[in-house]
Formats: sequence, structure tokens, C-alpha cells
Amino acid sequence: MLITLKNDTQQFNDKQVYFAVYGYDQDPALYPAARWIYLTADGTFEDCEVGDDTAALYLHTIESLPMFQLQQQLWSGQILFCYGRKPRTFNVISDGLGRPTLQLPSMDSQAADADSLFNTLELTLDSSGTAWCNNTNVDAFVGPMITELIGAQSQSRGAMLPGVTRSSIFEAFENTLTFDKLVWTAPDGTLVRVYNPTMATTETTSLLPDDYFDEAVRACIATMSPSILAYNGKAYRCSFAGSVLVISLEGTEVARRDFAALLGNAHEIFGCGNAVFDGSGIDGAGADIDPVLTSALNRGLLPSNSLLPSCGVAVPYDGSMPSNVYAQLLHEFFEDGQVYAFPFDDVCGASSELADSAPEVLAVTLGEWT
Repeated sequence: MLITLKNDTQQFNDKQVYFAVYGYDQDPALYPAARWIYLTADGTFEDCEVGDDTAALYLHTIESLPMFQLQQQLWSGQILFCYGRKPRTFNVISDGLGRPTLQLPSMDSQAADADSLFNTLELTLDSSGTAWCNNTNVDAFVGPMITELIGAQSQSRGAMLPGVTRSSIFEAFENTLTFDKLVWTAPDGTLVRVYNPTMATTETTSLLPDDYFDEAVRACIATMSPSILAYNGKAYRCSFAGSVLVISLEGTEVARRDFAALLGNAHEIFGCGNAVFDGSGIDGAGADIDPVLTSALNRGLLPSNSLLPSCGVAVPYDGSMPSNVYAQLLHEFFEDGQVYAFPFDDVCGASSELADSAPEVLAVTLGEWT
């Protein structure tokens, strides 16, 4: 598969846009001995080694390597793009078993790269030759990225609506109550990123209140009518007993979820986590149902909707309840509305992932910043 890179930022020249490509050489879920590999300057891949000078070895410029061939498997891979300068932290360290593993730049507000400009494209080329990619915004929005995957079919993601640029997206967030706090600005005034709310509700980067979703959670407990939750091809009946959501199938209780555990826990809701639930029940895979509930809270679909995940039934982000405005705004800015703005933001046809069983070209364009 040929991968081409184009810089249309209009703010950085091709010498100022750095990138690195890395991932596993085989599926780490099936092969524990899978190795980290990286793209070299001559367009081939080599094993990562502890002690590698990653800044020198792994990072290229678009000017020096505007295209390359991916002719081997790459699992859980990424293309890291850095704008203006190289990241301060990008190392190969030993994992618990002494194997090389990558320490990637961190967006945390207290990290060395808090003011560094970088974003990523997720990329896998599996053992069958199928390519998967996603220009994710699940950690932050940094800049537009348009991907086109050409092979058995031609697909693209990431194009903005006419007139929308990086600058206009930052301006929209700066003018949005509460979520204006997600805009991270460097000391010199550079607009660095718009944090995803999950990243903005950590112990070190606390930009939104922990009780952000409490109104919606309390409303669920107090007023939510019995509802139907579609999961694994089955229709589960959900109803509240006090603060506990009782989930049953054909009259038999299969799981319980205490919504009181969500109070004051905006981080888990934004991240669609299951740490606040016990994860039991639901055909032995209880943890999988929790993101259905928390993603519905992200979209503002609870407590008013009797069917989850409400595809084609309800209008998400209608303003009736607190919701993930970060995701709402990004969906509005993109031409096809398909954006990966938080975990499990890929239901109801909204996935930004591209896949092709016979890929020939992956074209990546870094869009306009001005």
C-alpha cells in the first residue's frame, strides 16, 4: 500500500512538519512476542531498540519522505504528526518484561509536551491485507486531517464544511460556555489544542467540573421510564429501582447498574468507562453494556429516550440535558458528520474509521490552519 503525505496547513512548510510511523509487526493479541517496528529514512521498517534516539531515527519531514510503501503487517499503528518542532518526549523504554515499548508524547497539561503541536492517525494493515485507519480526535482536536483510502473502493474522512478552518474551530470553542476551558494556549499565545473532555477531567488537567453530568444522572434516577436497550441482537428491558438500573431479558434479571456511582464522575462518563460499574451480568460480558449507557449520556439522550442507542429515533445534543459539547461541535464542523470524538462515538453510522480489503493508496492531507 502506498502512503502519501501532503501538507496544506498554510502555516508550516514541509520542512517544519515532522512525522513518525510505528506499530507492532503482528497482532499483539495473538502473538505476545510481537515487536514494535518503525519507519526508517529509506522507507523500510526496523525493530525498535531500547535506547534509540527516537527524535533522530523515527521522525522524518514531509519534505524528505512525502510517500512510502507499507508492504508488511502493521498492527495498532500510528502516524504521529508534529508541527513546527519535534516533541520533547518520544522515547523507547523497557516494558515490565524488558521488551522495547514506545513512550509517546503526552498532551497532559503538566507534561513536557503540553505546548507541543501534534496529532495522530491510527493505522493497521492486518495479516489478510486489509487496511484500517482513523483520523481520531478522541484525545484532542489539533488540526484538520483528511484521509482517503483507495482500493476495492474509494473512501475519505475528515473534510471540513466550506469555510471551516482550524482557526474557526478554535474560535467556536472559545465562544462556548464551559467548553471554552478546553482550549489550550501556549505562553506565547499559540493555540495548541482543544482538549477532549476525557483528557480535561484528569487529576492533573482539571478543566471541567466533576459534577458536569450530575443533572442528567439525577434525572435518570428520578424520571426515566422503563426503556429498551439493544445489545448483542437482543432487546433488554431497563427500569430503575431507586438509583439502581435493573436490566432484564425475557423477565429474568441479568444485571444491575447503580447510577449513583456516576455522580461527580464526569471523567468516567466522558470516557465511556466501566470503572464505576461492577461489570457483571449481560451474558457474561457485562462490561460491554456500560459504554452504551455512558455514551448515551454523552449524547444527551438520557433520560428522555426509551430506546438505546436511539439510532434514527432521537436527536442527540438537543440541549435538554448536559452533553458532550466537544463531540457535538466537531460533528457539526465535518462535512460528513463522521468524527471519532469520544470512545464509542461510532454508533448509528457515525464512525470515522475507514477499511478496505484490497488497499492500494492511503492519502493523508493535513488541512488548513489559518
